[in-house]
Order: sequence, then C-alpha cells, then structure tokens
Amino acid sequence: MKKSHIIIAVIFTLGCLSQVTHAFYRFDRTFDTALTPNREIGEAVIVTWTIVKDGTPTGTSYIAAGTAPESDFISVMDERHNVRAADRTADLTNRNWFQQMELGLSYISAKTRISFVYVDYDDGTRVVPSEIVAGKVGKRADLRVGGLNLNNSSFIPGGYSGFINEGRVASVLMNSAYAAYSNPVAIRGVFMHEVGHSLGLAHSYVDMSVGKSMLGYNAQGPQFDEIYAFHQNYGDIYEGEANNDSFADSYNLGTLDAGSSIDIGTDIQAGGAYQGIRANQNDIVSIDSESDSDYYSFTIEQDLTVSINLEPRGPDSYGFSFSSPSSPQNTAEPVKNSDLLFRVYGSALRRLNTANDTRNGVGESRNVELRSGTYYIRVDGQGIDLSDSGEFFGQTDVDSGTGRAQFYSLALTAGPAQSSAGIVSAGLVSASLVDPIESTDGFVHCAVERQVCILPGPAVIRYGAN
Repeated sequence: MKKSHIIIAVIFTLGCLSQVTHAFYRFDRTFDTALTPNREIGEAVIVTWTIVKDGTPTGTSYIAAGTAPESDFISVMDERHNVRAADRTADLTNRNWFQQMELGLSYISAKTRISFVYVDYDDGTRVVPSEIVAGKVGKRADLRVGGLNLNNSSFIPGGYSGFINEGRVASVLMNSAYAAYSNPVAIRGVFMHEVGHSLGLAHSYVDMSVGKSMLGYNAQGPQFDEIYAFHQNYGDIYEGEANNDSFADSYNLGTLDAGSSIDIGTDIQAGGAYQGIRANQNDIVSIDSESDSDYYSFTIEQDLTVSINLEPRGPDSYGFSFSSPSSPQNTAEPVKNSDLLFRVYGSALRRLNTANDTRNGVGESRNVELRSGTYYIRVDGQGIDLSDSGEFFGQTDVDSGTGRAQFYSLALTAGPAQSSAGIVSAGLVSASLVDPIESTDGFVHCAVERQVCILPGPAVIRYGAN
C-alpha cells in the first residue's frame, strides 16, 4: 500500500565541525518511479535522473538576493572547469564535473539495489525540491537536478533537496556559487548527500572518530549508516529485480566443487571499532528487517561435505545522535541487531537442517554431507534487540513498524565426502524432526532413516542412516 508523507526540506551546510559530522538515518522511501512503479519496502528501484537545461525555472527561499530564479548550473560548472566553447554541447556526459556526479551515483548503486539511469530529456517544469513532480518516461526524469546561486546570507548551503512525498523522488538544487565546486570531487560529495535526501534519508550526527560519512564529503561513497538505511529501503545487491525472498527467486550462488568456497557479504567488518568503507567494498548483504528472508541456491556435482557459516557483520559499537552535533552521543551495537539463523533445503524443498543455536552477535554453522544436486539456504533474523538506542538508524519500518537491518556474511566451503553411506540426497529427506543418536564413529546419526537431526551446535551430520 502506498502512503503519503509530509515533505521535510533539509539543507546541507558546508562547515567544519570539530567533533561530529552529519550522517543519515532512514526516514522514508520511494514507492514509485517511472520505470519501477508500486515498489514495496526493501525492493529494488530504478531512478531516472537528469540535469535540467539552463533557464529552467526554479523555486526556493534560499536564492541569493538579486539572482534570477532560473537554473544556471550547466554554464557555471562549464566555466568553473574550463570546458572549451566547442565542447559545450547538449551532451553533458563528457564533462568532468558531470562524470564526478555520475561516479557518486555509481558508488551508491554498487552497494544497493538502486539503479540510476541518466536521461537527456526534460519538459522544463519548475524545479522546486518541496514540490514533487512524478517522473514519466520520455517526458521528465524522477530525479531532476538544477542549480543557481544560493548564497543568500551568512548561511551558504552546498545544495538543497526535499524528501520523498507520495512515494516519489524529490528534486535537487545545487549551489552554483559555492566556491568548492572548482574541485569536481566536492561536487560528487554534495551531490551524493542531496541524492540521499531525495531517496528518503535524513540527518543524524555521528562521532567523527568513526570516519566521515557520505554526507561528510567522503569521496569513497556511502558509509555504514547510509548503506544500512539504503538496504532497509531498497535491498542489498543480492536481492535482484524480483528479490531473493522465495525459493523461486533465490539468488544462485553457482556450483560448489571439492576444495572450493563461495563467500558473500565479506566487505563489511565483523565486530571491532568502526572502520570506513572504501569505494571498492561492495559485497555487503543484509536482512532488511525481521520480516525479511533471503534465499540462496547452490549446486554440487559430486558427493561432498559442505561447511556452511553465517556470521553477523557490523561494528561492535557506533556513536550517534539525532538531535544536534552538540547533543550527547548514543551508542548502539550494530553487530548484534538480530539473532541470525539459517535453514538448508533439498531440491524438493524439504528442510534438511536448521542452524539456530546462538544469540545476537554470534554466528551459526553446520557441516553437512550431501549428494550431488541443487540445495537452498534460507537466512532469517529474529529476536531484534531494540534496547540500545530507540531509533538507531531509523530502525522502525515506515509501513510495518518492525525490525531493522542486520549485515551478515555467508560462506560455503566444500570438501570430499567422508563416506558414501547415508549421505543425504537433495530430494529425499523429510521435514520430520527427531533426536540425534551419538555414535562412536565420530558422526551423529539420525534415529530414524531419512529423518532430519537438529543438533545443539556445529557438527558433521549424516542423514538417512541408523
């Protein structure tokens, strides 16, 4: 169900803070774009974007006195970056300043399921961040970018954007007069910041000791809290167009051979003090709420022992505030957001095993001997701990009111089967649960043939043998 939300206009102030920098927490999300209408929480979106032609009317109370309320962003950027007159064509894609803006968007899309598509058409509708105009294919983009002199007093913003309203992306006005834009990296930093607002993320204030956020001019792109919120809104890179929330839409991890391994989600830390995230660290995966399930499939072409390890990811602690830079810092433990578990299924979608032995912040693992075939892994989060911060990174879903994201990694490692006797086949094990029987041969066998054993901890498991 689509919901309407009040627009909150947020201004980005370009100033140096000795103790804190701005960051994002989750505020709202997009439900409709021109190419992906009727999207729900955690689903992938495609956002078309454009830079409007100079002379396009704009509107904001932050326009400098005496400035015509029309966009001049293209000509000012061309002048700042010494673009030759012969190169000042309608095609903006070869401009270095444009490429920095596009690079910023690529940093966001590489870590999320938000895709950005540049279009060169626009119908000239007024660009006002607080007025939402729906994108329409062939007519205007979802995200329209203009710029003009916003130096209207001692307050000098780098840009101005609105929040989503009625499920649609807000426009952005860049401050053409901001001197730092002579550096194209500064353009990238401010543009990513404002796009974050347009996609539904609001300010929080994070201790500078943990590193600058995307909002704080981090040229490496989105950092922990921004990725966290983007994943809740739009999903992680493994979600796919249909989302990996069912067996039919499971993400295919590929074929697992003896001596090989498959790892996902390893580009974000597992515990410890917070570290920054570099532009090339894109393998980041999460459960976006307690109601989310992630499905994966993999294939083995011979009998193997498969080790499956699920590990929560994120720093041990993170300091933040939602009030102001000078307000007391709250502390959260993102690595403990959720109590993760996983289930293993055969090709007939019969459950083979469940790993759910530990608590928030601790991983789960199983070693399972399997015959050749296709198998599925379902990852879930439970026991959401909301006690540490109240509103850490906008943990409450706008629609359902439940859950918050948990980063995790999933690792599969294959070795030779230890015995051919009693190895489970992908389609033969029932979902009945029985108590395991300890055996002197070093394995744990099921009490009933072809039944499933649920064990208290990591172990080598054989199915279908007494």
